[in-house]
Amino acid sequence: MTSIRILWIGGGSLGLMFAARCALAQEGTNALLVRNEQQYHILNGQGLELIGDDGRFTAFLPCFQNVPPADSRDSWDWIALMVKQTHLADERTAVQLETLASLYPHANWVCFQNGTGHIERLSSIIPRERLHIAVTTEAARKLDDRTVHHTGRGMTFIGSPEAAPGPEYQEKMLIQALGKAGFDARVSNNIKETVWKKLLINAVINPLTAILRIRNGELLESRERIDWMRELFQEGLAVARAEGVNLSPGLWEELLSVCRRTANNHSSMLQDIMNGRRTEMEWINGSLLKAGARHGLELPAHAAVVRRIREMERDNRG
Repeated sequence: MTSIRILWIGGGSLGLMFAARCALAQEGTNALLVRNEQQYHILNGQGLELIGDDGRFTAFLPCFQNVPPADSRDSWDWIALMVKQTHLADERTAVQLETLASLYPHANWVCFQNGTGHIERLSSIIPRERLHIAVTTEAARKLDDRTVHHTGRGMTFIGSPEAAPGPEYQEKMLIQALGKAGFDARVSNNIKETVWKKLLINAVINPLTAILRIRNGELLESRERIDWMRELFQEGLAVARAEGVNLSPGLWEELLSVCRRTANNHSSMLQDIMNGRRTEMEWINGSLLKAGARHGLELPAHAAVVRRIREMERDNRG
């Protein structure tokens, strides 16, 4: 296989961690695109620091701000979109993505966003056949603009929203590159099921840890918390079934296992609340409410956590 060229978009925890590991593996050409000017200068001057269970490393890779300059442009095989759903709703990001789609019309895009709705939004500027969905259980925490802690190993599934019968050549190249960087990455021929599986898990863990301001493992420390988890889970499961998504009967046990495996982790929604940022609640629990409404389903537990998270966001803004 020929060398792969990946442009990573996003200077958050997952963007930094994936870009660092792929650059350290010296697999193909990797570059990172960030929005923040200070982060751009720090990464170009000092490199990207990765802390993991295998040690501490410094990765050096080209870092751009907004779009690669004319004299540094490459024909990227993949553009990995690592920003959160909240950024996709931002007008500045929309303009940036339109520019990139115009500059690199032959690039494939892989989207690592939580929740749903982003593929529909992106397909207005990127041909749908070039859009791919990534679902990952890798966990990372950004410590500062150049330092990221890879806090938990997981799996990454990549697939086409068009439910293609088999993996494309470019998809195989991406999986191979991620594998050489140390990731457990696989092609999914039913990525919709994988998306819903993660959505239901996120819709339980994220809002409850944010509301209670606790780590993931602390959800299992009382019967009241577990009952609250089960209520959210059962409502989400009803929506998935109404949408025609068949999920494994062991998903509840898997949810509990995720809490145990990531016991010391702060969920992304809790981190957003702690840092005064807008959360992805509208695309996680909010997306379940919208889907439920289409089928005439009432989701009182999800409606309650959505209201509470909105209140917390308003308090942060205040």
